[in-house]
Amino acid sequence: MTVCGPCGSALDVAWSLIRAGDMDPWDVVVAVSQRGGRGQMRRAWESPPGNVYAAVAWPADSPAPESLLPVFVGYLLAEYLCEKGVAASFKWPNDLLAGGKKVGGTLLEERGGRVVAGVGINLTSAPDVEKLRPDHAFPAGALARFGRFPGPVPFTVDLVKFLQTCYHDCVTATCSFPPVARIEPRLAFLGREVLVREGGSDVYMARVLGLAGDGGLRLMRRVDGTNRECVIHSGGIAPPLT
Repeated sequence: MTVCGPCGSALDVAWSLIRAGDMDPWDVVVAVSQRGGRGQMRRAWESPPGNVYAAVAWPADSPAPESLLPVFVGYLLAEYLCEKGVAASFKWPNDLLAGGKKVGGTLLEERGGRVVAGVGINLTSAPDVEKLRPDHAFPAGALARFGRFPGPVPFTVDLVKFLQTCYHDCVTATCSFPPVARIEPRLAFLGREVLVREGGSDVYMARVLGLAGDGGLRLMRRVDGTNRECVIHSGGIAPPLT
């Protein structure tokens, strides 16, 4: 493990270590705070001290399809919190939810055949609502409301051990990702109506059916008076507007 003080981002430090040949699979970088944390679509990530900002070097032998890996990582994070007594789920494609609030997220980056999983989890604090982007679907929350958790470094050590064990048991031992039927129980909004956003202007209502074998989100959408199943691989979902 590499612990760094205030830095640009844990992901940037991890990639620097990989280029130097100093980061093996399951090695992790933990940042005390970040000046340039980033999330999906490279959006800025609020990164004050006290929360988890980590970058985990993922094994290079992940089986195909690679597009399932972000969903699998989200599933593992939700499983970890559930084992700690927090009823958590992952919102496709990469948000971590608990108690109706976003408590974390993941960002996977691939360069030159290496994959690094960025993990951000709000342990003690969450961004104020005015700091969230206007279309943010969920208020931000912190795990502190669910009880006492160790600090960022011991929390991350325990989390990475869990990820490594689950990866070995679920993937290495079988040379494949677990079936989506095993992952789906941790999928937020399963069987419910959601607002789907694809691209900048394509917004519609649909019911979440589950996951496709490649990690896409299966939806039932009403088109021209007919219910039609579709699969999306980009975009996002949110609760219906009230």
